[in-house]
Amino acid sequence: MQIIPRKSPFDFDHIFHGWWGGVPSTDTTTPVTFAPKVDIFEEKGKYRIVADLPGVERENIKLTLDEGVLTLEAVLERESKKEEKGKVIRRERFSGSYLRRFDLGDNIAEDDVQAEFNNGVLTLEIPFLEPRERAAKRIQIR
Repeated sequence: MQIIPRKSPFDFDHIFHGWWGGVPSTDTTTPVTFAPKVDIFEEKGKYRIVADLPGVERENIKLTLDEGVLTLEAVLERESKKEEKGKVIRRERFSGSYLRRFDLGDNIAEDDVQAEFNNGVLTLEIPFLEPRERAAKRIQIR
C-alpha cells in the first residue's frame, strides 16, 4: 500500500513548533488546516483504517474506492457565521474541508469494504482478495 502524503509545502508553523518547544502561534490570521489524524493497520486478511473526524457529521463524509485508491472527503461546518458582539481576540474553531487519498493496491475486495462512524471516529475494514494459485504456463517452442 502506498500513502499519498498530506503535508503542505507552505506549512511554516511546524518550524516554530520545533524550535520553540511547541509554542502555538498567536496570530489569529493564520489559516487553520483541517487535517484529521489517520492510523492504518495491516491485519490478517485486511487493512483497518481509523480516522479521527471530531465535529464532522456523518452526512458530511464521502468515501469512494476506485481502482484501489480510497478517497476520504469530509466537511466540518461550524456556526461561525453568526454576528458576534465584541471583538474577536482569538479564533481557533473553524470550518473547512478535507481530502485524503490512499493507494491500497489492486489486491483488495472493493465490494466487501465495511465503514462505521461512531463518536467522531471513522473505521474502515478493507479485506484483501483471496490469493489465486498460479500455475506455471508451459510455452511451446516452434
